[in-house]
Amino acid sequence: MVVIEGIKEQGIEEQRYGCKEQKLPAKMRIFIRDMKSPRCIMKVDERLNMYGIIHDAVQMGYVDIADDTDKEKLALFEKDIEEYQFAVLRNRNEKLAERIVTLIDQRIYDDAEEIRSCISEYLCRHLPHNYTYMNDVFRQVKQECISRYYNLQRMKRAKELVLYGELNFSEIAQKLGYCSMAYFSEEFKRYEGITPTEYRKQMQQRG
Repeated sequence: MVVIEGIKEQGIEEQRYGCKEQKLPAKMRIFIRDMKSPRCIMKVDERLNMYGIIHDAVQMGYVDIADDTDKEKLALFEKDIEEYQFAVLRNRNEKLAERIVTLIDQRIYDDAEEIRSCISEYLCRHLPHNYTYMNDVFRQVKQECISRYYNLQRMKRAKELVLYGELNFSEIAQKLGYCSMAYFSEEFKRYEGITPTEYRKQMQQRG
């Protein structure tokens, strides 16, 4: 028996190899779309345990499971996680595009020092492909280029930080890798039509 967040599951042993620092003898990597936060990792981990699927620690966007995992269990797991808007990816290009999305999200939200490098260099350090190939695949799957997706996600994060008010604009610019506060303000107005100061005032008035 194992208890997962108050839910009892009969006859399932706790077998999270990642948590016990053991290694799977032979493993298969499955990629999962739309994992955006630690809470998503916890939910996927919970469902894997519920079906008794032996696995390494769940990562953002993928997990390694035992190569001899029962196909029926895996099919039940895949159907189950659809309720949470996740999906196991089968297509190679979709897997790469989702990995790029995950890396971009980590770069923007995890306060990594790598935010200071350009996005092409960052991705090439983490993936075994050249940037032109990755951009072509990403455009095919997501219908937009990597740089546009990255800039939109970075601006989305910038709006959150402006609204929170915990950092000044210079600190936000530095945190998100803009070369200066002036450039950050210029980009903000280009995407949103108003300056960061105007955006903060406008949102505060609405709230």
